[in-house]
Amino acid sequence: MAMKEAIVLPPFVAIAIHPRPGLWEYVHINVFELSVDLLSVAEYLQFKEELVDGQCNDNYFLELDFEPFSATFDQLNHQPLGMGFNSSTVTYLQAMMLNDWIQNISKLQSALARAEEYLSKLPLTKLQGMGFERGWGDIAQRMSETIHLLLEILQASDPSTLETFLGRIPMLFNVVIVSPHGYFSQANILGLPDTGGQIVYILDQVCALEDEMLLRIQKQGLDVIPKILIGSVLIYSRNLKHY
Repeated sequence: MAMKEAIVLPPFVAIAIHPRPGLWEYVHINVFELSVDLLSVAEYLQFKEELVDGQCNDNYFLELDFEPFSATFDQLNHQPLGMGFNSSTVTYLQAMMLNDWIQNISKLQSALARAEEYLSKLPLTKLQGMGFERGWGDIAQRMSETIHLLLEILQASDPSTLETFLGRIPMLFNVVIVSPHGYFSQANILGLPDTGGQIVYILDQVCALEDEMLLRIQKQGLDVIPKILIGSVLIYSRNLKHY
């Protein structure tokens, strides 16, 4: 068991304990009464906020849902003959990569077969007449590969193929990064940790993430500029003016 962090707000001390990998516990100690109480994660975080902002009785806190996909997104169910996808898949693809020519899975499967045959014969990338919009790829070969992946999914559900297909279609354009790093080039920071190195690291990672997103979007055949928002405390410094 190891104590990882302690927050002192007299007469109370809150301690974060890491007894073993994957498990955290939080305790609240009253040094005057010598009493110890367990804290929930939310209570411990609120105690940390009071260290910076003072006591607050506001019950409205920011909550972020990091669930990568909504509950309505398709789940692979290993049914035979590609029935692992349902109509919600067509709805999602139609919003991004299909047009009104394709309204259901049957028409999608037929159009995919014709498009794959078409691309194998001609190096053309415009398939709007068959029901396809931009997003399948920037060149005929990549479009053919993406179409073939979806055909395989419709014919025989496979987790690996689904993972590869989802990694190729346009799904991510906006990213929010919440960075807890702080106490860098701010007033009244005597004795607090200087996390300037972590802040510079986050900014460097954001630049690398933007480059990777731009490359993937370009390979998908789209002309979109991704947006990345960093939520953090004040990070301005004369050493970081170029950011």
